Amino acid sequence: MRKRYDKTLHYTKKQLWRDWLEKAEEPDIWTANRYTSALASDGGKTRIPTLRGVLDGNEVMARSNGEKSTMLAKRFFPLRPRLLRIYEAMYEHGLMYGPWKSFTTVVLRKPGKTEIRCT
Repeated sequence: MRKRYDKTLHYTKKQLWRDWLEKAEEPDIWTANRYTSALASDGGKTRIPTLRGVLDGNEVMARSNGEKSTMLAKRFFPLRPRLLRIYEAMYEHGLMYGPWKSFTTVVLRKPGKTEIRCT
């Protein structure tokens, strides 16, 4: 899915660019010229303004590209919810998933141990 998404995104960008160039008129032609004649690299020029966020109840500012990427990654890709929250909610509401009511215990002997002690 990721490859398909990337491929579709790349194709769409290319198609939008072509459509825009075909419909470009006098002022847009100069803009297109500026885009196409610019250097391939912008030398690390900042394009994202300083970001504000809250960390541990304090407002923080992300100024460097590294700080900005970390802040954006945390916002767009938060940690997945942990199972503990699900179990706590089930316990509080008195719910129990049927198959979880029965279980199988497997006892594995440690290598080199000859006897099993049950306490």
